[in-house]
Amino acid sequence: MARLNAEQWRILDFSSFQGKVSPDRGSLLITPDGGDAVRVPTADVGIVFIGVNTRFSAGALHRLFGDDVSVIFCDWKGVPIGGAYAWSEHSRVGARQIAQMESSLPRRKSAWASVVKAKILGQANVLDFCRRPNAGLLRRLAKELKSGDSSNNEGQAARIYWSSLWGDEGFRRQPGVRDDVFTSNALLDYGYTVLRGHAMRAVLSAGLTPALGMFHRGRSNNFNLADDLIEPFRPAIDACVASTLCNESIDSKEARKELVQVAGDSFGESGNSIPAELVNLAQHYGQYLEGDINKLSINVWKPTLTLGIYDGE
Repeated sequence: MARLNAEQWRILDFSSFQGKVSPDRGSLLITPDGGDAVRVPTADVGIVFIGVNTRFSAGALHRLFGDDVSVIFCDWKGVPIGGAYAWSEHSRVGARQIAQMESSLPRRKSAWASVVKAKILGQANVLDFCRRPNAGLLRRLAKELKSGDSSNNEGQAARIYWSSLWGDEGFRRQPGVRDDVFTSNALLDYGYTVLRGHAMRAVLSAGLTPALGMFHRGRSNNFNLADDLIEPFRPAIDACVASTLCNESIDSKEARKELVQVAGDSFGESGNSIPAELVNLAQHYGQYLEGDINKLSINVWKPTLTLGIYDGE
């Protein structure tokens, strides 16, 4: 079912769309109210956002699940409130999920330390790219990281990172907040949600249970593992928002399009796209849980040609 080698998948955003979406052979037929229908092959789609004014049929969902597409439902403000996905057909799903449930705490802590280290090093690269101070402090925190991040180096790095990235502008990172002054929170949320959709697909394609995270353990969160795996990829979104979109509104179609593009961009030195790199990471984590590999190696975000050269002040 999963298209593991695909490098670029389309994101269909119906969060503010008014019209009908229905299946049409191997495609979705998208018909806006008062407009002409457009046909999109579902094999080219990675994630779909559905808003309250979209008439979306069960047949369309069936068509999407047939191509392993993640579906995210949004409220009237465009904020994601739920998700749906196809069941995994991974050949080792039983063995892998048993290994996931029986994994030891030290093993999960070691994996989480690898995730956090890659995230902090990526954040340091963002500060360098945006010509902000304190990248060296973040690299030191990454170097001093212990198993399970018992010293909360991630939290220390976050405080330094966000205050350095936005300087003296008074910005505070507040998930779920839509502020007319600091629009960056909503833009970051949107970009992270796109990453989460890619991670949901990656986790399921690897035969893993998304609710069982290595660090995130929220009882009401069906995607704890997806939230773990996107951590090293967040810097890609941060760099885009801080360098080119900091004055844009989340209501801007161009801003959302830019975030979708960055979430599918190449990542690190591997040359893989972010969705493909997430698939690889989920597969490697499955192998790690089953004891096939002893260490989880994770690539670190670096600036790409898509972002260009930062010319801000």
